[in-house]
Amino acid sequence: MRRETLYLQFLFAWLTGNGDLHAKNVSILGPSQGRWTVAPVYGVPCTAVHQDFSTALTIDGRTTRIRRRHREAFAASIGLPKAAARRTAGARPSSHGARGVRLRVVS
Repeated sequence: MRRETLYLQFLFAWLTGNGDLHAKNVSILGPSQGRWTVAPVYGVPCTAVHQDFSTALTIDGRTTRIRRRHREAFAASIGLPKAAARRTAGARPSSHGARGVRLRVVS
């Protein structure tokens, strides 16, 4: 399973105000060609439009005011090294030539 994909889904939810990301809104598919994968994003509401800026998923013990140190602690908790978390937050295009989304996460 690609930890970077799971982390990127968390970042996307956090950046777009989707406070409803929790374990029931993340699925694992597989095995495909012997590998488990994270399912594409689904159930993507924007809870921020209701002035709800909290997250359903606790990130390093917090559901609000999540900073870089909390995001990096979450990455570590899913086995993603700090350098990979920072690289994933930059979201460069993949080596397969697919077009990527460039995200800038500011502390």
